Amino acid sequence: ETPGRESEDEKPQQVAADERTQVIISGLGGQANIEDVDCCFTRLRVRVKEMNQVVDQTLMSTGANGVNRVSEHDIQVIYGPQVEKIANEVKMALGVA
Repeated sequence: ETPGRESEDEKPQQVAADERTQVIISGLGGQANIEDVDCCFTRLRVRVKEMNQVVDQTLMSTGANGVNRVSEHDIQVIYGPQVEKIANEVKMALGVA
């Protein structure tokens, strides 16, 4: 087993709430990879430049219930009802709020 990698069965370690926003941005490939952030009902909807920069495991560690790649550049991260707060925090961190 590679150091730093969990087995597939284990739930990823949850990150602290105050770190969550930066970890989400990191999991989406970093600020330069994010073109747009929005949300609907339970999902954080993000447009990225390079989908291969997105790390599902990192996003799951932020409390996501799932990651859905909708197209080559569009991804939805499922958070549930608190997604609006998360979206606002991410937008503020990106300076697009």
